[in-house]
Amino acid sequence: MRLFPRLAGDPAFRKTSDETWDYNCIAFAAGDSGRWWWPPQPSGVTSSASYWPPWAPSEESVAAFVAVFQGLGYVTCPDESFRRGFEKIAIYASPTGAPTHAALQLEDGTWKSKLGPFIDVGHSDPNGVAGHRYGSPVVVMERRITAPRLSERLQMFALRSLPTLRSIRRKVIQVLRRA
Repeated sequence: MRLFPRLAGDPAFRKTSDETWDYNCIAFAAGDSGRWWWPPQPSGVTSSASYWPPWAPSEESVAAFVAVFQGLGYVTCPDESFRRGFEKIAIYASPTGAPTHAALQLEDGTWKSKLGPFIDVGHSDPNGVAGHRYGSPVVVMERRITAPRLSERLQMFALRSLPTLRSIRRKVIQVLRRA
């Protein structure tokens, strides 16, 4: 963990997923494991592989990233301390103020980060991945965990999975027809 030396002695450090380009840290913190979330480039062009919510300013700024999470029901809060019944996210920025990363606090109070196109990792607190690569947590936000939120996440997962399931179903039918 040369890029994240603070993780070396973290008792909560663990690999929690394989490497994937399917999503990044912003998408992960937003609950979306099917898309890469990042604002459009200054030219206004968004890669076909990336997504940016329409309610957020199309710019690489901490304010735009805060707007993303506000649109998902989060509000700023004073710190990263664990509060039962709430989920928290931390937004990171470089020393120049450019947004770099987001981490999600889990229901047990530990944190989880998606490291770019690499693995997801668990860590004790937001500072576990702070440093040269991601800078520091500059904003912490929270929202109450409610049954409808879980339902929305399950619906979002189901909607993303539906095209894949339909495609698999079509292929199975094609194979069975040939047999």
